[in-house]
Amino acid sequence: MRDRGVDLDHKRFLILQGEVESIAQMKPKAQTEHDDGLLEYLEDIIGTSDYKQPIEESAAEVETLNEVCVEKQNRVSIVEKERNGLESQKNAAVTYIQNENELAMKQATLYQLFISECEQNIEITSDSMTQLQIQISEETEKHLGNEDGIKTMEKQYKHGVKEYEKLEKQTQDILRESAKLEKDSVKFQEKQKFLSQKQKKLEKTANTSRLSGSEAASLVERFTDDNRRISLEVAESENRLQQEDQELQRIRDDLKHKTQGLSNEISTKQKALEPYKQKINEKESMIAVTQSELDILHEKNNAAERALEEVKAKIAIIRETGRTKEAEIESCKAEKESVKKEGRKLEAALAKVVSKEPEYVASLSSVRQRTDEAKSSLAATQNQGSVLTGLMRLKDSGRIEGFHGRLGNLGTIDSKYDVAISTACPNLSNIVVDKVEVGQQCIDHLRKNNLGRAKFILLDRLPKRDLTPIQTPENVPRLYDLIKSKNEVFLPAFYSVLQDTLVANDLAQANRIAYGAKRWRVVTLDGQLIDKSGTMSGGGTKVASGGMSSKLVADTTKDAVEKLEHDRNQQEEQFRHYQNSKREMEDQLKKLTDRLPELDIQMSKIQLDIDSCLKNMQDSKKRVQELKYDNP
Repeated sequence: MRDRGVDLDHKRFLILQGEVESIAQMKPKAQTEHDDGLLEYLEDIIGTSDYKQPIEESAAEVETLNEVCVEKQNRVSIVEKERNGLESQKNAAVTYIQNENELAMKQATLYQLFISECEQNIEITSDSMTQLQIQISEETEKHLGNEDGIKTMEKQYKHGVKEYEKLEKQTQDILRESAKLEKDSVKFQEKQKFLSQKQKKLEKTANTSRLSGSEAASLVERFTDDNRRISLEVAESENRLQQEDQELQRIRDDLKHKTQGLSNEISTKQKALEPYKQKINEKESMIAVTQSELDILHEKNNAAERALEEVKAKIAIIRETGRTKEAEIESCKAEKESVKKEGRKLEAALAKVVSKEPEYVASLSSVRQRTDEAKSSLAATQNQGSVLTGLMRLKDSGRIEGFHGRLGNLGTIDSKYDVAISTACPNLSNIVVDKVEVGQQCIDHLRKNNLGRAKFILLDRLPKRDLTPIQTPENVPRLYDLIKSKNEVFLPAFYSVLQDTLVANDLAQANRIAYGAKRWRVVTLDGQLIDKSGTMSGGGTKVASGGMSSKLVADTTKDAVEKLEHDRNQQEEQFRHYQNSKREMEDQLKKLTDRLPELDIQMSKIQLDIDSCLKNMQDSKKRVQELKYDNP
């Protein structure tokens, strides 16, 4: 039925009776996407409704692509304007390049002269080296007998080094013991200083006591003189008293008869007063004794009070000194903790800085190595002649694509096989390009600028070959298998110039291999070459070398080398700055480390002063108790 055009999918092959009227009443086109119109109905029947969504998506995509096209056109117009604006600069660059080419030609001529002079110098130097080598051999033969003496001296030197290391270790132990003894010596010196001060104080006290004793002795002498003088006065007074008593007795005898009654009465009264006089004398004597004792006690009390005041003042001074010393020791402890904390921080920072040193060294070594390689590559490129230099400039300017450079620079080989590959393959100086058009551009450039001639290897014209390893006589290596290519795309180019050339150790092995059941092209390590045709080449004083390096030669420009040198200088400056900051941190850490023993010694001194103050305080308090006990 589908073949006959009957729509079985939408079941429109049948229209029911009630649908004719609804179809007739449909609008020509739906007003919204959710309504149905006659157009949508017919498209549904025909099947074209399936194309609506792809058409809408395609329309949106066309609109997007139109916007992109407009943007590209605008950019093209801008780039064309910029290109037209750069036309004068291009002409100036072309003029500059032409001048560079002319300069390169003249420099090449100058370099040829230099090369000729250098070759002459090399020949002269080679002769001199040969003569010097002969002299060295003669001198070596003369001094063969001294080898035993040198060995003996080396043994003695090693023994001396061991003795030196042993003595160095003992010296370090002695230095540590010396530092310990020096610390103890400082401690004892401080103690001796304290005892000396105490001795001076005691000597001062003893001098004061001697002065007091001398003053007391002078007072005793003065009182003795006074006593003697007073005794003489008393004796004179007693003599006078006796004379006066005798005079009084005479007067009394004369007046006795006159005053006998009064005398008797007076005698009676005096007898009555004698008991009272006796009591008065006793009381007066007791008062005198008590007064003298009281004076003694007052004097003793005053002396004790003065001594007590002096001791209290001394205690106050000792306390003030102790507080000052405690503040000093607390300050030292705080400073010590601060120094330790700062030292730990500095050690952590220094360890972090030291951990970065391998990174700095590796980075600096890497950039130095890259710079040296770039300079060597640039020098090698510049030394390869004006042809390669001109073509490299053409490539660097972006005017040529598909140019790869000299074949020998596109791979590496062990330096052991340098002479062999340079001899067997002179075509390593050929230029490798992708296709014929690139080669033609290079030839046109060389012809236009008169730079010289060159051979080109066209990668797209090389035949397809089987490059897998092959079985060789005596398992000697094939030169092609020894090459490490910069890219696998260059392997056919290497094979095209090397073929199945083998490498032999010497000429005898080369002869065995080359003339066997199958003819082989063989080259020796020293540059002797045997071709398949049977011809042999070799000899001479010079051998071919330098055709291929053991390191990959990069395509380096002068600007790139200058940039690498600038980066290297920046890295070296950063490394110098790093070393200076590391040295400053080490010096600061050393100062902090040296400060800790100084603080320990200072705290030991302060502690000795504090112990002295405590001992003086105890002695003063004991003296106060004694004074209080003696004078309650």
